[in-house]
Amino acid sequence: MKKLTKHLSIASLAVATLFGLGTECRAYEIWAGTQNFVQEMVTNPGGWDLTAQKMAGLNCNWATVDLNADDRDEVIDMFATAGNHAYQVQNHPHGPITTNNEWSTAFDRADMWHYHLDYLYIYSSGGDQVYTEPEVQIMRNWLDNNGHADCKIAYNGRNIGNTEELGWPLIKGAGIENDPARWLEEGDTRAELLQWIANPTNAATAGEMCVLHTKLRGLNDETNAVTVYNDCRKWVRYINRDVLTNRASFVQSNKFVFTIFGKTGVPSMPETTNGDTQYVKTAFGLWLSLAEQKSKFSGLLGAWPTDAECESVNRITNAPGADLNILQSAPAFDVESNPGDDSIIRIAGGGTKVAAIKGNSWIRFDTFDFGESTLSKLIVTASSKLGGGLVEFRLNATNGPSLGSVDVTDTGLWTTMKNFTNANPANATGPHDLYLRFVDDHGTGAELMNVQSFQINTQ
Repeated sequence: MKKLTKHLSIASLAVATLFGLGTECRAYEIWAGTQNFVQEMVTNPGGWDLTAQKMAGLNCNWATVDLNADDRDEVIDMFATAGNHAYQVQNHPHGPITTNNEWSTAFDRADMWHYHLDYLYIYSSGGDQVYTEPEVQIMRNWLDNNGHADCKIAYNGRNIGNTEELGWPLIKGAGIENDPARWLEEGDTRAELLQWIANPTNAATAGEMCVLHTKLRGLNDETNAVTVYNDCRKWVRYINRDVLTNRASFVQSNKFVFTIFGKTGVPSMPETTNGDTQYVKTAFGLWLSLAEQKSKFSGLLGAWPTDAECESVNRITNAPGADLNILQSAPAFDVESNPGDDSIIRIAGGGTKVAAIKGNSWIRFDTFDFGESTLSKLIVTASSKLGGGLVEFRLNATNGPSLGSVDVTDTGLWTTMKNFTNANPANATGPHDLYLRFVDDHGTGAELMNVQSFQINTQ
């Protein structure tokens, strides 16, 4: 069965965007860069625990990390969701690629330190270190033949001249490496490339992830912590508001990723101060602020942040997540339980519903943003002619923590959609992989229901 949307996962600090479907609207994500992992994270877990809960993925570039290898699994396990989605930077070696090229090392590390690789993020360095399309095919074959068929290959295109590589059929994601100052240079073509990627009519990139992989620096290459915090927030606003003008459906999605990474003298922590009411201008404070203020920095609130708001450390608390109080299209899932088996679950109705649903099947929405507010309702719009069943809302796994179940009953016809509600859900905060699991509580073994959409509301 063909998915209508795909999930992107590449970046150190990531802002991710999903192409909207119908009335669905989501917002960018923040991913943690492992180059900012320091031993202090082990000895002072309370100094970054809020950030850990808000990160949606990991950029696993271990080149200059200060954290001891023996402690990495302990730190990664603190991330509620980020460890489920990671990417590994993969440079081209000297000479042609003919076999493994140490790709197995990346997956051995992932197993050892408890994270899942969604992407190998490849880039060319010039000379004899330039990827060719046949070499990408070799990599794809190796992944498919070694138990990693679910891992995609993304390409770091650094300017508008890389549109050919990004159009290769095996490339399933785009990246643009840079630092904030480069975007403002005369003659720089990164903005032009980003506009090309974000064009919804561009078949090469539509529905795929795009990552802006950028250094933890100011707009004039400063490394002062205050300037870096202020300028990186202004840069995110600049990209979303000015470069991607008229691309709201791209910005307001979980397919567009900013990665802000690196060890440049900016302290990692603390993340907050004054009883968690203010951010600190550190790396983790920056990540946390952009994660918690996604709605504002992606334009969802109707007005873009001012310069003063970009420089502000005032923390917004009790704010609903970008995915709440919005109708979510059921066919816009990221992963399903039985791909290719339409007898168990499939997309139907011209892409308007998930149909033929049988017991123990499920659909997953990656890094669903719950924000900080209290949940009040789970609403499922569905139909059934054979008695219905339960829709369980679970976090991070099919047997993970439950938000509650919605009981879908018979509507008389498969075409008659009705709303079904659970008005007493459990609560969740921050990003989580959200599973909708379908349960045959009648034990009939028949098709349970068709699901058109769902919505999670706040108080």
